[in-house]
Amino acid sequence: MSDNFETVCNRKSKRQRRFTNHSIEPTPQTYYITFDSSSNETKTMSNPEQQNVFQYSLNVHDVQGIAAAVNDSLQSEIISTVNNVLEAHFKTLEINTLKQENEVLRSENNELKLCVDDLEQYGRRNAIRLSGIPEKSDENTDNIVIDIASKIGIQVRDDDISRSDRSGKPGQNRPRQILVKFTRYNLKRKFMKSRWELKKNASCKDVFINEDLTKRRQDLYSKARQL
Repeated sequence: MSDNFETVCNRKSKRQRRFTNHSIEPTPQTYYITFDSSSNETKTMSNPEQQNVFQYSLNVHDVQGIAAAVNDSLQSEIISTVNNVLEAHFKTLEINTLKQENEVLRSENNELKLCVDDLEQYGRRNAIRLSGIPEKSDENTDNIVIDIASKIGIQVRDDDISRSDRSGKPGQNRPRQILVKFTRYNLKRKFMKSRWELKKNASCKDVFINEDLTKRRQDLYSKARQL
Protein backbone atom coordinates (compact mmCIF):
# COMPACT_ATOMS: atom_id res chain seq x y z
CA MET A 1 0.00 0.00 0.00
CA SER A 2 2.98 2.30 0.74
CA ASP A 3 4.31 1.70 -2.74
CA ASN A 4 1.08 2.79 -4.23
CA PHE A 5 1.07 5.93 -2.11
CA GLU A 6 4.64 6.75 -3.14
CA THR A 7 3.83 6.17 -6.79
CA VAL A 8 0.90 8.60 -6.62
CA CYS A 9 3.06 11.24 -4.92
CA ASN A 10 5.78 10.92 -7.56
CA ARG A 11 3.29 11.35 -10.35
CA LYS A 12 1.87 14.44 -8.67
CA SER A 13 5.34 15.93 -8.25
CA LYS A 14 6.20 15.31 -11.92
CA ARG A 15 3.04 17.07 -13.03
CA GLN A 16 3.83 20.09 -10.85
CA ARG A 17 7.41 20.32 -12.24
CA ARG A 18 6.19 20.01 -15.78
CA PHE A 19 3.68 22.79 -15.18
CA THR A 20 6.23 25.18 -13.64
CA ASN A 21 8.92 24.55 -16.33
CA HIS A 22 6.67 25.69 -19.17
CA SER A 23 5.82 29.41 -19.60
CA ILE A 24 2.13 30.16 -19.66
CA GLU A 25 1.01 32.37 -22.57
CA PRO A 26 -2.21 34.34 -22.21
CA THR A 27 -5.06 33.04 -24.23
CA PRO A 28 -6.41 35.63 -26.70
CA GLN A 29 -9.60 37.10 -25.42
CA THR A 30 -12.60 36.70 -27.65
CA TYR A 31 -15.37 39.21 -27.37
CA TYR A 32 -18.99 38.58 -28.19
CA ILE A 33 -21.56 41.05 -29.40
CA THR A 34 -25.07 40.03 -28.50
CA PHE A 35 -28.40 41.38 -29.62
CA ASP A 36 -31.37 40.86 -27.42
CA SER A 37 -34.46 40.63 -29.62
CA SER A 38 -36.79 41.19 -26.68
CA SER A 39 -35.27 44.52 -25.57
CA ASN A 40 -33.61 45.61 -28.86
CA GLU A 41 -30.35 46.18 -27.01
CA THR A 42 -26.82 45.36 -28.17
CA LYS A 43 -24.30 44.14 -25.56
CA THR A 44 -20.60 43.34 -25.61
CA MET A 45 -19.27 40.60 -23.29
CA SER A 46 -16.07 38.58 -22.88
CA ASN A 47 -17.88 35.28 -22.38
CA PRO A 48 -21.13 34.25 -23.92
CA GLU A 49 -23.97 34.33 -21.48
CA GLN A 50 -26.67 31.77 -21.34
CA GLN A 51 -29.43 33.97 -22.73
CA ASN A 52 -31.87 33.89 -25.60
CA VAL A 53 -29.65 36.20 -27.72
CA PHE A 54 -27.84 36.26 -31.05
CA GLN A 55 -24.05 35.99 -30.57
CA TYR A 56 -21.36 37.16 -32.98
CA SER A 57 -17.69 36.61 -32.29
CA LEU A 58 -15.19 39.28 -33.42
CA ASN A 59 -11.46 39.00 -33.71
CA VAL A 60 -8.85 41.72 -34.22
CA HIS A 61 -9.15 41.63 -38.02
CA ASP A 62 -12.91 42.06 -37.79
CA VAL A 63 -12.53 45.08 -35.53
CA GLN A 64 -9.97 46.60 -37.89
CA GLY A 65 -12.29 46.01 -40.83
CA ILE A 66 -15.18 47.66 -39.03
CA ALA A 67 -12.97 50.64 -38.11
CA ALA A 68 -11.85 50.99 -41.74
CA ALA A 69 -15.45 50.82 -42.98
CA VAL A 70 -16.57 53.44 -40.46
CA ASN A 71 -13.62 55.63 -41.42
CA ASP A 72 -14.47 55.40 -45.12
CA SER A 73 -18.13 56.13 -44.43
CA LEU A 74 -17.35 59.16 -42.28
CA GLN A 75 -14.74 60.41 -44.72
CA SER A 76 -17.14 60.30 -47.67
CA GLU A 77 -19.85 61.96 -45.57
CA ILE A 78 -17.50 64.72 -44.45
CA ILE A 79 -16.32 65.31 -48.02
CA SER A 80 -19.93 65.45 -49.21
CA THR A 81 -20.85 67.91 -46.46
CA VAL A 82 -17.85 70.14 -47.20
CA ASN A 83 -18.66 70.08 -50.92
CA ASN A 84 -22.26 71.07 -50.23
CA VAL A 85 -21.16 73.93 -47.98
CA LEU A 86 -18.63 75.16 -50.53
CA GLU A 87 -21.16 74.88 -53.34
CA ALA A 88 -23.72 76.90 -51.37
CA HIS A 89 -21.04 79.46 -50.50
CA PHE A 90 -19.97 79.84 -54.13
CA LYS A 91 -23.59 80.14 -55.23
CA THR A 92 -24.07 82.92 -52.69
CA LEU A 93 -20.97 84.68 -53.93
CA GLU A 94 -22.13 84.28 -57.53
CA ILE A 95 -25.58 85.64 -56.70
CA ASN A 96 -24.09 88.61 -54.85
CA THR A 97 -21.73 89.28 -57.75
CA LEU A 98 -24.60 89.13 -60.24
CA LYS A 99 -26.65 91.47 -58.04
CA GLN A 100 -23.80 93.96 -57.91
CA GLU A 101 -23.28 93.75 -61.67
CA ASN A 102 -27.02 94.18 -62.19
CA GLU A 103 -27.06 97.29 -60.00
CA VAL A 104 -24.12 98.72 -61.94
CA LEU A 105 -25.83 97.98 -65.26
CA ARG A 106 -29.06 99.56 -64.05
CA SER A 107 -27.21 102.66 -62.92
CA GLU A 108 -25.38 102.90 -66.24
CA ASN A 109 -28.63 102.32 -68.12
CA ASN A 110 -30.35 105.14 -66.22
CA GLU A 111 -27.43 107.45 -66.93
CA LEU A 112 -27.56 106.56 -70.63
CA LYS A 113 -31.30 107.20 -70.70
CA LEU A 114 -30.76 110.63 -69.18
CA CYS A 115 -28.00 111.37 -71.70
CA VAL A 116 -30.22 110.32 -74.59
CA ASP A 117 -33.08 112.39 -73.18
CA ASP A 118 -30.79 115.41 -72.91
CA LEU A 119 -29.63 114.99 -76.52
CA GLU A 120 -33.20 114.55 -77.75
CA GLN A 121 -34.37 117.61 -75.85
CA TYR A 122 -31.48 119.63 -77.22
CA GLY A 123 -32.64 118.71 -80.73
CA ARG A 124 -36.02 120.23 -79.83
CA ARG A 125 -34.62 123.45 -78.40
CA ASN A 126 -35.96 125.54 -81.33
CA ALA A 127 -39.43 123.91 -81.35
CA ILE A 128 -42.77 124.79 -79.76
CA ARG A 129 -46.26 123.26 -79.79
CA LEU A 130 -49.46 125.16 -80.47
CA SER A 131 -52.63 123.53 -79.11
CA GLY A 132 -56.32 124.44 -79.24
CA ILE A 133 -56.36 125.60 -82.88
CA PRO A 134 -59.22 124.06 -84.92
CA GLU A 135 -58.24 121.93 -87.88
CA LYS A 136 -59.21 122.63 -91.48
CA SER A 137 -58.77 120.39 -94.52
CA ASP A 138 -56.97 123.04 -96.62
CA GLU A 139 -55.03 124.77 -93.85
CA ASN A 140 -51.46 126.05 -94.07
CA THR A 141 -49.76 125.61 -90.74
CA ASP A 142 -47.04 128.14 -91.54
CA ASN A 143 -49.68 130.84 -92.03
CA ILE A 144 -51.34 129.83 -88.76
CA VAL A 145 -48.04 130.25 -86.91
CA ILE A 146 -47.43 133.64 -88.49
CA ASP A 147 -50.97 134.74 -87.53
CA ILE A 148 -50.53 133.62 -83.92
CA ALA A 149 -47.17 135.43 -83.77
CA SER A 150 -48.74 138.70 -84.93
CA LYS A 151 -51.39 138.46 -82.17
CA ILE A 152 -48.72 138.30 -79.44
CA GLY A 153 -46.61 141.05 -81.01
CA ILE A 154 -43.91 138.98 -82.72
CA GLN A 155 -42.93 139.36 -86.37
CA VAL A 156 -42.28 136.04 -88.11
CA ARG A 157 -41.42 135.49 -91.76
CA ASP A 158 -41.69 132.35 -93.83
CA ASP A 159 -37.94 131.75 -93.72
CA ASP A 160 -38.03 131.87 -89.89
CA ILE A 161 -39.96 128.61 -89.86
CA SER A 162 -37.93 125.50 -90.51
CA ARG A 163 -40.99 123.23 -90.42
CA SER A 164 -44.57 123.15 -89.14
CA ASP A 165 -47.26 120.45 -89.25
CA ARG A 166 -49.90 118.71 -87.18
CA SER A 167 -48.63 116.16 -84.67
CA GLY A 168 -50.36 112.85 -84.01
CA LYS A 169 -53.03 110.77 -85.73
CA PRO A 170 -56.08 112.54 -87.22
CA GLY A 171 -59.68 111.78 -86.27
CA GLN A 172 -59.39 112.56 -82.54
CA ASN A 173 -62.06 114.32 -80.51
CA ARG A 174 -59.93 117.44 -80.18
CA PRO A 175 -57.70 119.23 -82.69
CA ARG A 176 -54.14 118.00 -82.98
CA GLN A 177 -51.23 120.15 -81.86
CA ILE A 178 -49.14 122.09 -84.38
CA LEU A 179 -45.44 121.34 -84.05
CA VAL A 180 -43.31 124.32 -85.08
CA LYS A 181 -39.55 124.34 -85.47
CA PHE A 182 -37.89 127.73 -85.92
CA THR A 183 -34.57 128.40 -87.60
CA ARG A 184 -33.41 130.47 -84.62
CA TYR A 185 -33.49 129.76 -80.90
CA ASN A 186 -34.05 133.43 -80.07
CA LEU A 187 -37.35 133.39 -81.94
CA LYS A 188 -38.51 130.42 -79.93
CA ARG A 189 -37.63 132.27 -76.70
CA LYS A 190 -39.70 135.28 -77.80
CA PHE A 191 -42.71 133.02 -78.29
CA MET A 192 -42.29 131.50 -74.83
CA LYS A 193 -41.98 134.92 -73.16
CA SER A 194 -44.95 136.43 -74.97
CA ARG A 195 -47.35 133.46 -74.83
CA TRP A 196 -49.35 135.01 -71.99
CA GLU A 197 -50.45 137.74 -74.41
CA LEU A 198 -52.83 135.20 -75.94
CA LYS A 199 -55.10 135.55 -72.89
CA LYS A 200 -55.74 139.18 -73.85
CA ASN A 201 -57.10 138.17 -77.26
CA ALA A 202 -60.67 136.81 -77.17
CA SER A 203 -60.15 134.73 -80.35
CA CYS A 204 -57.17 132.93 -78.80
CA LYS A 205 -58.47 132.17 -75.31
CA ASP A 206 -58.32 128.42 -76.00
CA VAL A 207 -54.90 128.51 -77.70
CA PHE A 208 -51.80 127.50 -75.72
CA ILE A 209 -48.06 127.67 -76.50
CA ASN A 210 -45.77 125.11 -74.88
CA GLU A 211 -42.27 123.80 -75.36
CA ASP A 212 -41.73 120.65 -77.40
CA LEU A 213 -40.68 118.22 -74.67
CA THR A 214 -39.54 114.61 -74.78
CA LYS A 215 -41.97 111.98 -73.53
CA ARG A 216 -40.14 111.65 -70.21
CA ARG A 217 -40.17 115.40 -69.58
CA GLN A 218 -43.76 115.71 -70.76
CA ASP A 219 -44.80 113.07 -68.21
CA LEU A 220 -42.95 114.95 -65.45
CA TYR A 221 -44.55 118.21 -66.55
CA SER A 222 -48.03 116.63 -66.49
CA LYS A 223 -47.48 115.26 -62.97
CA ALA A 224 -46.20 118.65 -61.81
CA ARG A 225 -49.31 120.34 -63.17
CA GLN A 226 -51.53 117.82 -61.38
CA LEU A 227 -49.77 118.53 -58.09
